[in-house]
Amino acid sequence: MKKAGSAVSMMAFVLLAGCDELSTQEGQAILNESLYGAVQAATSRGASDGGCRFVPTISMISSILALKNPLLGAADPIARAICDGVNGTGGESAGSVQGIPLDGFFLQ
Repeated sequence: MKKAGSAVSMMAFVLLAGCDELSTQEGQAILNESLYGAVQAATSRGASDGGCRFVPTISMISSILALKNPLLGAADPIARAICDGVNGTGGESAGSVQGIPLDGFFLQ
């Protein structure tokens, strides 16, 4: 099974390497998918690990990115802002991030 996964990864690399360039839209979609996963992973950790056990929706993360706030352009600052919104700390109002209502679910 491990070999099959490696083969698929290598095939994807070869296919992408064969392209001169990805379109801006395709490249942005890949970047956003990676960013969304990183934000969700960071916020889902326990408080001792810097998270808040909250998993935001893709829609919420997209809304935060749409603000085009240079301070909220990477996964860690977005995750911190979301956890501040969950906890009502760091200048964020409880229940929102820069006016965007929390949307997601809490982990047990």
